[in-house]
Amino acid sequence: MLFKDISQFQKTSDVLPILNSAILVDAFYMTLLLIKAIHCKAIMEWYHKFTLTALLQDVFSIFIGIMFARLIYPILNSLIFGSTQFNILHFLIVAILFQIAHDVLFATIVYAIPRGLNKMVDTFQDYAKEMSYTAILVDSSMITLTVLLSTQLAKLSLSSNVLLLFIALYTAIYLLYQF
Repeated sequence: MLFKDISQFQKTSDVLPILNSAILVDAFYMTLLLIKAIHCKAIMEWYHKFTLTALLQDVFSIFIGIMFARLIYPILNSLIFGSTQFNILHFLIVAILFQIAHDVLFATIVYAIPRGLNKMVDTFQDYAKEMSYTAILVDSSMITLTVLLSTQLAKLSLSSNVLLLFIALYTAIYLLYQF
């Protein structure tokens, strides 16, 4: 099977591969920023100012989005696509739509908070102003890569995923201190 089914919310053995994938994808995007393949002053400031907290916030956002997609996927897959079988494209659509809804809601809340009340919110406002709709495209690509990588890492043993967790965190933490 090319893509392992990671859509079953009750299947806890897929949680670690999803977390690992979120960390690895965030580390990949940090690398793209560092080599200047992606240009965003606000995100550079985000990692410089908030370091490990920034990494955790990014990883948690991706992880929570995919976990919610897992929760709603069986219902939407049946209602919209008329299927009970796992389909990677259907799962990606659900995950991306959830992420876009989250981004729009999050932006609405962030813009409602006056500047100066929260340094992280101020940075998000700067990011939204700098990136505009491109932020949704970047977030969608991060969700897509995380889902695709998760379907591969879910094929590995628990021991391999635990080892990968520590390697991914070790690497990501080093990357953080390049900003």
